[in-house]
Amino acid sequence: MNLNSIKISIHTGQIQKESLVLEQKFFKPGSEKNELDLSRQETELGFPDGTIRLLNEAFIRQIPKNCVWRTISDEDYKSHFEGALCFANQIYKRGPVTSQPTRPNRYDILLQQPATVLQPDSDAYYVVDRGFADLWPNFLSKIDPKKKFMFKPSEKDKSLENCAKILAKWQGQSHWIIVGGGICLDTAGFCASLKGCSFDYFPTTLLSMIDVSVGGKTGVNYAPYGKNQVGLFAFPTQVRIHTEFLKTLPQEHWLGGLAEATKHALIKCDIQLSNKIKLISNQTTRDLSLDVLSQIIQVKAKIIEQDPFEMNVRKQLNLGHTFAHALEKSTDYHIPHGIAVGIGLLFNLFLSQKLELINAGAFKEIHQTLKNNPSIFSSKELQSIIPELDEKDPAFQTNIIENMKQDKKNHSAEKFSFILFRQESQRYTLQEHHISKDIVQRHLKVFFNFYHDEGEAK
Repeated sequence: MNLNSIKISIHTGQIQKESLVLEQKFFKPGSEKNELDLSRQETELGFPDGTIRLLNEAFIRQIPKNCVWRTISDEDYKSHFEGALCFANQIYKRGPVTSQPTRPNRYDILLQQPATVLQPDSDAYYVVDRGFADLWPNFLSKIDPKKKFMFKPSEKDKSLENCAKILAKWQGQSHWIIVGGGICLDTAGFCASLKGCSFDYFPTTLLSMIDVSVGGKTGVNYAPYGKNQVGLFAFPTQVRIHTEFLKTLPQEHWLGGLAEATKHALIKCDIQLSNKIKLISNQTTRDLSLDVLSQIIQVKAKIIEQDPFEMNVRKQLNLGHTFAHALEKSTDYHIPHGIAVGIGLLFNLFLSQKLELINAGAFKEIHQTLKNNPSIFSSKELQSIIPELDEKDPAFQTNIIENMKQDKKNHSAEKFSFILFRQESQRYTLQEHHISKDIVQRHLKVFFNFYHDEGEAK
C-alpha cells in the first residue's frame, strides 16, 4: 500500500422508486404576512412558487419525512402548486426517496500527501471556506476571485439565505469545486445539487474528511426547527483529502473529528480501532496516518455502498446524533458537532443499559473506550466552551427534549429515534429504537447526573 496516496471507491447504487411511502398528507398554503419576502427568497433560490410556505406548514404540523404529499383536488390550485408540492416534499428532511439518482453511481475518495496548489478549472465554480482560505492562501492562489464564493462557516450561516448568496454569484458553470469543512460542504453541495451540477469536495477538517464527504447527504439548517432539516441526497464526483490541512485545525474541531471517528469504530464493533483512535486523541501531536484514516473512512464507505439512501443499515451512522443535534441547538451551536456527538455516544450507551438492551459487561467494555478519551468531553471540559452551562438545570434539559422533538429521523413528535446498543450473544449490535418522550426525559435527567459526577471525578 502506498502510504502517500490511498484511493477508496464508493458505489452508491440505485434508489428504489416509492420505497419510503408511508402515508399521504394534504397541504394548502395559507395567507402569510411576509408573502412578498417568501416569493423573493424563492425566486433567488430558483424554488417553485409556494415552496417555502409548504415547508413552513410541514414543520408546523411536524410531518414525518417519509410521506408523499398530495395536493387538493381543485385543478386550478393543483396546476399552480403541484411543482412546489413535489419539490418541497423532496427537500423536506431529505425525504422521501421517490426517484432515480442524478449523480454517478460511483465516486473515488483520494487520500494524498502533500497538499499542492489547487489548479484552476476554467469551467468550474468554487465555494471556499473563508476560515480555511485565511490559513492556506497559497492553496487557492490561482483561483479567479470572480469564480469564487467565500463562505463563512457557522451553523447560523448554514441556511437558505446563504444558499441564495452562493447562487447569486454562480455564473452557470456545470461543475463546482467545494473546499472547506462540513458546514461549507453540506451547504454548497446542496446548492450545486439544486442546479443539477456535478461537484468535487476538498474537505479541510477531520470531521468533513471521515463523515460529510463520504455519505452524499447535503443540506442546510432551517430555523427554528434545527439542523439539516432541508436537503437532498447528492453524491460528489470525487473527493480529495489532504491530511496536511489538519495541522491548522482548532483543537476542539480536531477532537470533535476523533469523536466521530470513535463512532465509526463502535459501529464496526471494532474495539481495537476505538482504542487506536483513543491513543491518537491522547497524543500531543496530530499523528493520523493515511492508513488509519483510510480504515475510519471505509467503515462508512462500506455502509453507504449497502444502503446509500438510509433505508436500513445506514441508520446506524446516526449513532449519537439525536442527542447531539438537540445539544447543539440548545446551546445556540456553541458546541461543535463532533464534540456533541461524543457526548451523544455516552448518552446512547447509558440509555441502552437503562432499557436493559445490553448487560453490565458490554456496558463496561464500551464505556472503557469512551472514558478518559480526550475527544469525549466531560462536563468540566464542556464548561470550558460554555462556562455558564449547567447540564443539571431542569430548563436546559427541557430544552433538549423540545429540540429532540424536531429531529428529522422521528416518526412522531412523541417518540424519538435512537440508535442503541443491543446485546447479541457475546457481542453487541446497533438497532434503531423509537422511544417515548416521557421515557427519554426520565433517563436524560439521570444521565446528566451521571455525566456531571463522572466529570467531577475526572
